[in-house]
Amino acid sequence: MSASSSRFYDYSEVEDKQISYLDAFKCKEAKYFIYYYQVDCYHCHGIKSKVIYYSLTISEPFFFIEVDKDYGFLSRCKEDTIGTNNPYKAFALMTPQLSIVVNGYIAETYIGEDEVINLIDK
Repeated sequence: MSASSSRFYDYSEVEDKQISYLDAFKCKEAKYFIYYYQVDCYHCHGIKSKVIYYSLTISEPFFFIEVDKDYGFLSRCKEDTIGTNNPYKAFALMTPQLSIVVNGYIAETYIGEDEVINLIDK
């Protein structure tokens, strides 16, 4: 599904999808997405509309975590995130980041503007 739309989207449109990092693994769905962003991040801002549009059009649950509001992440690299169900290791200290959680564990993590866009434009 290509994530494209001609209008601009804002985080206020997905307030119901905002979660805390401590809630990152409380979803009971078999598969869901977690998007980590910072409001003042240049790269996050550049893909904001595409990511929000994607989150509103896919069938799986999609959650947003504003990193500036949630502290406590411990992971230092992308490889540490794969296979974890620990919210303290779910984030690899870089934004934008999109993780796919399957059966309560992170199955895939995409870091940076290009990786995130490549995934949602598939």
